[in-house]
Amino acid sequence: KTMLFYQIWKDDYEQRIIPLQGDLSQNHFGLNDEIYQSFAHQIDIIFHCGATVNFILPYNQLYGSNVCGTREIIRFATHISSSCIPIQYISTISVLPPGIDKEISINETSPEQLIGGYAQSKWVAEKLIIQAYHCGLLVNIYRLGLICADSRTGAC
Repeated sequence: KTMLFYQIWKDDYEQRIIPLQGDLSQNHFGLNDEIYQSFAHQIDIIFHCGATVNFILPYNQLYGSNVCGTREIIRFATHISSSCIPIQYISTISVLPPGIDKEISINETSPEQLIGGYAQSKWVAEKLIIQAYHCGLLVNIYRLGLICADSRTGAC
């Protein structure tokens, strides 16, 4: 409905976009083996932007969806031994400590320097993505700032 409203829908998307109801924190996203296997053979690229975004919850309450979810994405991407699915990982600038006035690497930081469980969980998840990269998986990391909708229309 949103794509129709903004007039960006194309009819050929209907054959290419298949929504699945799953749970990032569960093994195989909570999907049955048949569906999981089918998608593992059909997908060309993964855009991993799924996370629980909550700036109040502690790390242990965000661990399942944000850290385990990223681990499940990596497992899915490497599930087929003959080829790996590249991952485009959506992270956050919150993985770096506030007030930094120079360019630093995530390797120069620790989760204890970060404010809140969300930033800490995304830091750990990003480290998993970096480890996967060092093992040969094709990945890109995008660190976004604060994203909010238009206060009048709700559009992003």
